[in-house]
Amino acid sequence: NDMDYWNQIDQFLPDQIPIASLNAKNTFSTHHNITISFDIRQTSFLNSGLNKNNKIDLESLLLLAFGKGLFKSFKVVQTKVNLEGHGRDELIGDCNVSRTLGWFTSAYPVILNVPDDYLSLFELIEYDQYLKTIPANGISYGILTSARKIGVDDKKVLPNVDFNYLGEFYSSTSLSENSLFTISKKFHGDEDNSNLERKVDLIVNAQVLDNELKLNITFSKEWFDVKSIIEFSDNYKDVLIDYSKLLSLSEY
Repeated sequence: NDMDYWNQIDQFLPDQIPIASLNAKNTFSTHHNITISFDIRQTSFLNSGLNKNNKIDLESLLLLAFGKGLFKSFKVVQTKVNLEGHGRDELIGDCNVSRTLGWFTSAYPVILNVPDDYLSLFELIEYDQYLKTIPANGISYGILTSARKIGVDDKKVLPNVDFNYLGEFYSSTSLSENSLFTISKKFHGDEDNSNLERKVDLIVNAQVLDNELKLNITFSKEWFDVKSIIEFSDNYKDVLIDYSKLLSLSEY
């Protein structure tokens, strides 16, 4: 069943996000970052709506709002997102992964289908439920791909967005001196060759740091007009704020 599901997702053809030039470079050397920031009050208001009566995940809200922002800015309806997860899901019986060390991750494609910019609580609930019914929390996609059980033919269509919600973190300034781990501010070097070609149009990394939500959008400044991404980021933030207001008024 997992193979059938992932083959169908692999073959899904998303809408293209309009770019400035087909001949432009989309490499790590041309990347540019824009950060969307929510202060403590705004982040608390957003979380209070999610935690009020429902079990909607923040990641679901961030993804759906991202799709609404794309529609408002670029009229993109269907997007394929490479969603990254922490990879520490307890899927094998009594296997306890809570005390494991190392870099775990999972990456798998999900579909964003946003036909309009109307904000609906039902649509948010439905999308949250869709994400929660993905086989094995997406881990089976990586396993089947590595085993060459899926994605080996020319029908596979790559995602056009990378999305990673990292979770909640606290800096050394907000932790006690006895804390075992803190976030380092030291430069750790370049992670990729500057001439390496990016496989996606947009990269979104989100995290809550010291109770403040940050969303970092990475794109090629040759691939996109910077003003268009600034407009998109403004729309994205506006949608998140409007959703938080809608959730605060909801009885669900």
